[in-house]
Amino acid sequence: MSLVKKNILNIKIELLVGLLFISILFNNIISPIIVFLLCLIIFLDKKNYVFRLSYKNSIVCLFFGYLLIRESFSSDIKGWSYLFRLLPILIFIFTVGLYKFSKNEEKRIALLLIIINYFFYVLTFVVILFVHYDNYKRGVKLDFSYYQWIVPIKIGIHPPYWGFFINLSLITIINENKIRKAVKLIFCFVSFLFLLFLSSRVALFVFFGVVLIELVLNNQITIKTRLFVFVLLSVIGVFIGSQSSYLLKKMKNNEGVSNRLKLWEASIEAVNENYLFGNSIPEGRFLIKYFYEKNNKIIKDNYDPHNQFLSFTVNYGIIGLILFAGFLLYHERLNILYFEFLFIIFISFLTESILNRQMGVILFAFFLSYFSNNNTYKLLK
Repeated sequence: MSLVKKNILNIKIELLVGLLFISILFNNIISPIIVFLLCLIIFLDKKNYVFRLSYKNSIVCLFFGYLLIRESFSSDIKGWSYLFRLLPILIFIFTVGLYKFSKNEEKRIALLLIIINYFFYVLTFVVILFVHYDNYKRGVKLDFSYYQWIVPIKIGIHPPYWGFFINLSLITIINENKIRKAVKLIFCFVSFLFLLFLSSRVALFVFFGVVLIELVLNNQITIKTRLFVFVLLSVIGVFIGSQSSYLLKKMKNNEGVSNRLKLWEASIEAVNENYLFGNSIPEGRFLIKYFYEKNNKIIKDNYDPHNQFLSFTVNYGIIGLILFAGFLLYHERLNILYFEFLFIIFISFLTESILNRQMGVILFAFFLSYFSNNNTYKLLK
């Protein structure tokens, strides 16, 4: 083995998690070609990489084969562009999903996720200081809710995607046996405080759901610890939530929910145009826009249904949705980790079209492949 290849293999985990970091910080830079080349390089370790065609891999191939056939009937290049964006799912399934991670490598992945999350927490604090200093020089006095609104814009990360990454990192870390409990608890509470700062309702709901699943299903957690964690999170959440005017405003604001319901209604009407095979992406977007404006007499800038399941059904029909759900739900041995992953995916996809951005595709593809490959965690009876 050449020295260069050996050095690359020694840091392959760092390169892999580094790809997640880059996809979060620079959403539009990552392309499926870069993902493919990186995965090809870091998984040259033939001893731990075993190619096999499992049921999940087969369904993924069927899914992409169906998308290829469906888009071949469309003359618009936008559909092919979206299909190209989804390619990391296929790439990760046949690289990360087939690589046998050692216990040490699993621990390194969890530790790197902790480092990345803390980096963004510190970056947020630094941005707040700079924004506050700029406002102070200009004599502008703003309440804390202003910073909750402006910081994600300054950093360039949409809060739902940010919360999506934090919650996926959380279940990876709390289910890693080689990480100390104190480290897990500190990360859990710091992440919770940060999610409160982001004021993403869905991310907070998912966080509490994950903690509840862990407290109920993890037999290694004592009753005292369960009560302590639940009460502490509840008290902190109620106290900070009551002090944050921005969070309270978002919690009480039903305008966004009402607007999404109207988009869902328009999307369902678009599905009915071709519910079996879908309408393809260009035609699907046009139909959502048409039915929305027809029912509401309002013109919008963005007609994204904010629902990944509906988005797939509009574009690729019931067949596309079934194939997507097939490889997502299938798992050889269901464990707590994958159950929590499905919970995060279901809630997040129900309220956001996560796969419409390259960052969302990379995160989904990596964690899906990594969790699908890992059967060492506690099984669900």
